[in-house]
Amino acid sequence: MASDNDATSIDSSCFDEYGTGIWKHSNGCYDCNEYGGLDLCCYYGVFWNVAVHWVSQTVFLCFEVSNCSFRSMPTTPIPEGQWHRNIEYFGESGGHLHLIGHNSDQTTEFNILQLEVDYSGWFAKYRVNLDVLPNLYPVMVNQKVNPPDDYAYTNVFSTICFLEDEKDKARLVLALPGKIVLYNLGSGMIKELADVKHASFRHFLDGARYDGFEMYKHVETLACV
Repeated sequence: MASDNDATSIDSSCFDEYGTGIWKHSNGCYDCNEYGGLDLCCYYGVFWNVAVHWVSQTVFLCFEVSNCSFRSMPTTPIPEGQWHRNIEYFGESGGHLHLIGHNSDQTTEFNILQLEVDYSGWFAKYRVNLDVLPNLYPVMVNQKVNPPDDYAYTNVFSTICFLEDEKDKARLVLALPGKIVLYNLGSGMIKELADVKHASFRHFLDGARYDGFEMYKHVETLACV
């Protein structure tokens, strides 16, 4: 699926639908003003349930591939005392859509939310407590506040990926200053996956993470890529 940016104005977007068969124009457009206007800034596009999903600071959008149409979907609550969402992670695993958000001080306790299959709303699938990590990796504790005080983080880490299989075996891939680790939510076991440059870990408005990185799941295929 691709957007036809040349043929649209700033107030709307149209999409072409591509696949392994015949390509066709979806004729599906949405009015940005209907979904927050210029404040609409969607990111973290995820394919799940034969649809593409985006989250933002205003609405959450869904593009249904079967009928080539847009619609809004349930949002997650903004934490009390905050003016925006700190969306740490948004992705699919185990046949479900998950979202992780943090409060302003990025504590080591947070919920992993899961979207109901019928899109009726989000619920807390897991309650995570990472208090053991700062003891094992003291470099996580933010001793030097880089951004303004309003965006000071108690602990420096970011969630790269959440993995859940059919047996509800849940794991988090976490980025710490200088390390990438795998954390098992059930057993509490921690496995170090990689060493990375400490200098590339920076503070951002919505959290502390490695600058300029993306992570994608490995999918085996017989096709030539």
